[in-house]
Amino acid sequence: MEDRFKKLRICGTAFQVISIIAFVMGSISSVGTMLAQSSPEFPNPRGAGLGIFMATLLNTFVLYATGEIVKILLAIEQNTRKTSV
Repeated sequence: MEDRFKKLRICGTAFQVISIIAFVMGSISSVGTMLAQSSPEFPNPRGAGLGIFMATLLNTFVLYATGEIVKILLAIEQNTRKTSV
């Protein structure tokens, strides 16, 4: 049986890879923000860093879950096709 929906499988994997890259970059950004010096314009860098980290976690979860949903739907389609033949 030929491999159907190859581009969709690539998209699912791309979502997962992008989520990991976003997590690494967001984590670095949040740590950098937490280590920043306090100033009158930026009085609480630790709180901002924590907010950035929480947003990073949410973004990572959503992107990774999207990739998994695509892969699960493709597996369901493949199994349905096998049983109908």
